[in-house]
Amino acid sequence: MLMITMLAGAGAVTELLRYIGRIDPDADGSTESQVSGVEIGSVDETVIPETAEAEADEWIEPVFMRDTQFARTMVVTHGDFDGFACGALLLRRFGDTCGMVFSTPRRLHRSLNAAVRGLVRGDTVIVVDLALQQKLEPEVIPVLRTMREAGLKVIWIDHHDWPAGLRERTAREVHELKIDPGAHSAAEIVRELLPKEDAVADRILRFLHHGSFPADRDWDESWRMLLSELVSLRDYEITLNLLKSWAAGDPPGPAGDYLIRRGRKRERLTGEIAEYRHRKETTRAGRVFLVIDVRPRRIEMDARSRVLFVWHADPPSIMVGSKACRTHHADFCLLVWEDFRYSIYRGEDRRIDFKALFPTAKRDRFEFRVAGHHYAASVTTTPTMRDQLRSLVDWHLPDAAESLIALVRDTF
Repeated sequence: MLMITMLAGAGAVTELLRYIGRIDPDADGSTESQVSGVEIGSVDETVIPETAEAEADEWIEPVFMRDTQFARTMVVTHGDFDGFACGALLLRRFGDTCGMVFSTPRRLHRSLNAAVRGLVRGDTVIVVDLALQQKLEPEVIPVLRTMREAGLKVIWIDHHDWPAGLRERTAREVHELKIDPGAHSAAEIVRELLPKEDAVADRILRFLHHGSFPADRDWDESWRMLLSELVSLRDYEITLNLLKSWAAGDPPGPAGDYLIRRGRKRERLTGEIAEYRHRKETTRAGRVFLVIDVRPRRIEMDARSRVLFVWHADPPSIMVGSKACRTHHADFCLLVWEDFRYSIYRGEDRRIDFKALFPTAKRDRFEFRVAGHHYAASVTTTPTMRDQLRSLVDWHLPDAAESLIALVRDTF
């Protein structure tokens, strides 16, 4: 009995350290993307969602990047659907001379440093689908300046809104800065670099913009499942190899087939969670929004209104927000991915604009950092140690989430 007690105590301490360690006080959110993401579930009808949830589980640049050691063009792209499409298009454009690093806005300066390893004067670095965050300008601009002085050609392509001053200062440090907030995706801009008559490139872009032909329906479904799993998996080598298959128009192969099967299982879970009886709130303007709790540890109500303490091993897919909004006829939704990491997505109200919260918003004792698009954004806040410890034993929504709900209710 003593041994069992000791093991249980050690497990609790391990879990405590692991859980506290996963909350980064500097986490920003973006989208990627990750919504989980985490590009998790935009309901925009033109572009497959970005994983706004993705910032908490960062891509880590490998020390040695196989197949890129002789690259003459290095691509730094976002690890979400749009970023993957950009990567596939650029692999198609540059072939075997193209290497790749997957990144997020928060760790962009580190990804740029990883990308230039092995490059020499005259080589090219292409940054795509990543906006420069103003607070990270002091870290990114010196890296760009060093690259320019070393004779590297830097091209930056993006479709997010940038502050005017930041665009001008960045433009002075790169060879070309092409930002078009009117584009449906960054991949739409990248597509212009390829020949007009490229059926595979067109197919990738149609997939991204939900405009595929009926004959491509099965192909689309497989790649949608696959890319959703790659967003969660965050494995550099597997992702790069599958993007090469995508760029070549080839089937994904055994590794892709396994991820597709896993994706179908996650899709079933997503459908189940979308059907749950979620908390409904009404804004000051009369909009109805859902609060969708998808934390691994959370409290749920069963069909008989009994309180259940639930520990889930896997999160739903990034489409849970859009599915839930359609199911419950909500104008928009707020997803709680973790205690201090959230996403907000447009639902049936196509006119709502979340930029009223950008780049930061305050409520009570919390400051929320917001990034993304007018129709989908990620939201993070910095918890105190007390907040983190409380979340281990209290599985109700934390004070930060309640403050964000109140802020959203008053803003929209």
